[in-house]
Amino acid sequence: EYIIKGNRLTSDLNRRFSDFFLLREILASNWPGLLIPMIPSKTYFTSSKSKSTIELRKRLLGNFCLKLTENQHLMESEEVKTFLNPSISSADLRIKLKSIPKPNYAQILEKYKVYFFRELNDFNNISLSKDDKDFLIKFADDWLELMYIKKETFYLYSLESRSIISN
Repeated sequence: EYIIKGNRLTSDLNRRFSDFFLLREILASNWPGLLIPMIPSKTYFTSSKSKSTIELRKRLLGNFCLKLTENQHLMESEEVKTFLNPSISSADLRIKLKSIPKPNYAQILEKYKVYFFRELNDFNNISLSKDDKDFLIKFADDWLELMYIKKETFYLYSLESRSIISN
């Protein structure tokens, strides 16, 4: 188990490596196209349980948490709030994270509209022409469509690869 400490936390938090892995997996699934910080590979560290290996893994997981804090949208996401909730035990965390509904296309688009335009304060009140606003909305919509195409392409490729290998 790894201890998470932070200014926003009411108490220290214990999380297992598999909890970090699941959080990253769900963030990547629910925030397609957004750069989610990497975590160290579990298999890389299984061969050695030395103190230096454990310290390296702690440092890398700490970097993951630090990079999450740099993204306000992820920090405010239901996934991260659930992960950082001290009242949820590590044993219950997997169930809670997996129970977060996967957003549909319209929900993801709405999330990204907020993500792209939050810093502009109120999208409807910024001083852009209607054409510029329409362009930005179309851009965000097209960008999401490309992310889905990319995801589907990788999925189809993985299916094809598996069928080639299994024959």
